[in-house]
Amino acid sequence: MNLSTHTVAPTPLTNIQDPIAHSATSNIRQLNSKLPSGPIETAWDRRKFEMKLVNPANKRKYSVIVVGSGLAGGAASATLAELGYHVKCF
Repeated sequence: MNLSTHTVAPTPLTNIQDPIAHSATSNIRQLNSKLPSGPIETAWDRRKFEMKLVNPANKRKYSVIVVGSGLAGGAASATLAELGYHVKCF
């Protein structure tokens, strides 16, 4: 195969949603907070229990970026690394 003439068409990123919704009739941009439905007092608690968990065997497939290497960022980086994730701390 000649790599100089071989081209690959880029695949569209259909799974990624734009957090800023664009209106079709005007130039007004609206921020989508992706807030779970229901009362705000219980919405995030319900969301935590509905989320899919990461299988321990698959943790090495994920890289986690921690921004900030202070006390909290360092502690978060160390904890995630102990759990088996690839961690990069900036």
